[in-house]
Amino acid sequence: MLALAQYSCIRSTETLSLDEAAITISVDEFLRHLEILSDDKLMGRDTGSPGFDSASHYIEENIRALGLMPGGIQNGYRQPITFNNARVVNNSVSFKINGLKLNPGSDFVVAPLTNVKEVKINAPMVFAGLGIDADELHYNDFDQLDVSGKLDVSGKVVMIIRDAPKSFDPVERAVATSSETTEKTLVAKGALAVVRIFPESFEGVSSWSILSKKLAQPRLRYVD
Repeated sequence: MLALAQYSCIRSTETLSLDEAAITISVDEFLRHLEILSDDKLMGRDTGSPGFDSASHYIEENIRALGLMPGGIQNGYRQPITFNNARVVNNSVSFKINGLKLNPGSDFVVAPLTNVKEVKINAPMVFAGLGIDADELHYNDFDQLDVSGKLDVSGKVVMIIRDAPKSFDPVERAVATSSETTEKTLVAKGALAVVRIFPESFEGVSSWSILSKKLAQPRLRYVD
C-alpha cells in the first residue's frame, strides 16, 4: 500500500510539494486499488504465494504506466529478497507436566523459529508473572523476591501469563504484552526460553483454536 500511496500522488513529469501532491489523491482511485488488492482471488497475498505475485504484477504495471523510474534489479521494479521458511515438524515436540503428556495443538503450540534448525534445552523453569519489566509504569514482575533477592531467570525457562495489569492503557498493554517486548526483556536477563500461558480473557481477541493454528503456521523471515 505504500507504493500505491506514493504513485497515487506523484506524476513522473512534475515535481510537487507535499500540499500539491496531497490534493491529487483520489478517494475513488484509492478504493479501486484497494478493492483489487483485497479481492479473494489474491488469496491473502502471502509472501511467495501466487496471490502475492499477482498483487506485485498489478502494482508494477500501474507504476510502469505512470512512467516512474525503476529502482530494482536489471532496470526493473522488483528487488529479490532471500527468506528462511521455518515450520515445526509434526510429532517432533512433546510437553509433560508431572508425567502428564499434553497434546500439541489442543493443549499447547510451539511457534517455528527461522534462525535455528533445532533446539535442545535442559533447564529449570521459573514463573515470572506477566514477564513485564516497566519501571516507568510502576510495574515490574522481576522485582518479586525469591531466595536470592530479585527474581533470577538467567539460564532458565521462563513461564509467563500473556496479559497486562488493568492499570495499563491500550497502547501500554499492546507494547508490554507483545512478543518482541517480552522476548527482548527475557533475553537481556539471560533466559533460555519462554512459555506463554494464554488466559481465558485473552480469547476476547482470538479463540484458542484460531490462535494455535496461527502460531503453528510456517514462518518467513528475511535473511539479514
